[in-house]
Parts: sequence; C-alpha cells; structure tokens
Amino acid sequence: MKTKLSLIKLKPLCSALTICLLWLCSGLPVQAQAQKSPKVNDIFFEFVSKELSLTPAQAADIRPLIKQYLMERGKTSRNFRDPLEREQQILSLKMKYRARMAKVVGKQKATRFFTSEQSFRRKVKDVLRAREEQAKKPSSP
Repeated sequence: MKTKLSLIKLKPLCSALTICLLWLCSGLPVQAQAQKSPKVNDIFFEFVSKELSLTPAQAADIRPLIKQYLMERGKTSRNFRDPLEREQQILSLKMKYRARMAKVVGKQKATRFFTSEQSFRRKVKDVLRAREEQAKKPSSP
C-alpha cells in the first residue's frame, strides 16, 4: 500500500523529469522547447541552484550562461555524428563555459555545475526506466 501511495506522490515529479529529459536530449532549439513547456527550464535551474547552493543573485546571474551552454551543447550534439569528435567538442564547450561561470559563482561551483547536470540527466533516465518497468507490469485489480 505504501509503495502505491509513494508512486502516486511521485507521479508529478516523474512527469516533470520526463519532460526535462526530452528537453535536454531533443534536437529542438531551446526557445521552441521553452514555449512548449516553460516549466522545464525552471525545474532544471532549480535543481542546479539547489545542488550548487547558489544565492538568488548568483542563480539569476548564471541562468543566461546555462541557457547559452545548453543551446550550444544541443547544436554540438546535432552537428557531430562521430562520437569521439562530439565528446571532444562537448569537453571544449564545458571548459569554455566553466571559465565563464567561474566569474559568477567561482571555479569550484562552476565545475560542480557539470556534475549536477549529469546527476540531473541520470535521475531523469532512472525515472523513465522505472516508469517503463511499471508500465510492463500487469496491473492488479
């Protein structure tokens, strides 16, 4: 019974994380995604702000940099089909944005941003896997 109630409580979070994963992994421009689902950006930025313990001023200052980074990362993922070239370009992009973000939040938090991004993506994938497994199970009457 507790498991069923827990799943019911997690349903809105699962939906939000699903949207976030689709947003982060899709090839659509960030602006088009924001128009379709304005809460996706907010969920990701809230997660990052919490993970990095950002002050409201730091969060406001770093938000445009994160948007730019995500947009460029999406373009890079689409433009480089070779996995090694793509990873090399993404690494260069991360280095470039770490330097920019460090001016706002310091080098340590700027570095941790990328760890937080990976963590967020991993959590979204876990939620999707759990939903997929739940959907495969026969529902009991």
